[in-house]
Amino acid sequence: MKKILTAALTAGCAMALSAPAQAAITVNAPTTVSYGTPTGDELDFTFGYEETGLSNPFTAVLDFTNTLAGVYAFTLSTSSSAVNFTSALITGGTLGSPISLNLTSDVGPNEYWSLSNLALDAGNYVLTIQGTNTGAGSLAGNVAFAAVPEPATWALMILGFALVGGALRRRDREQRVRFNFA
Repeated sequence: MKKILTAALTAGCAMALSAPAQAAITVNAPTTVSYGTPTGDELDFTFGYEETGLSNPFTAVLDFTNTLAGVYAFTLSTSSSAVNFTSALITGGTLGSPISLNLTSDVGPNEYWSLSNLALDAGNYVLTIQGTNTGAGSLAGNVAFAAVPEPATWALMILGFALVGGALRRRDREQRVRFNFA
């Protein structure tokens, strides 16, 4: 029992002293869209981007680097009938081929594209948006990120479950009752 308690104390100290994973996203040149400051915490955040005064045809680029693997969601929209998206692709990092955002709605002047639950490793990625603009149109969108737990986090969690299970298994199952008649 002493060994189990020592192991549990050691694992607890390791967890308490370890630094939590923190994602940092950096927007790089040649980004052509305006972008906002990420909102949320270091493991779950969103930032927006926009572009006004689009040329015809146009290419808008969002080049970013993330230091932590995670699950991404991308959205893209316009409320101008003058703007027509022809493609929106994500490239870079460990992707073998470009991944396309999907047209989810095209009603009246509003056009929406999105891609959800895309697992990306840490690395440099580029969102390239192409289309046409026949008037005074603009585009806007968001990039949302949620971190995936690191292997060390999973290992510590599994070790904790194993220690608790071992302690419960080794526990004395027989109840001993002693009477003292003095």
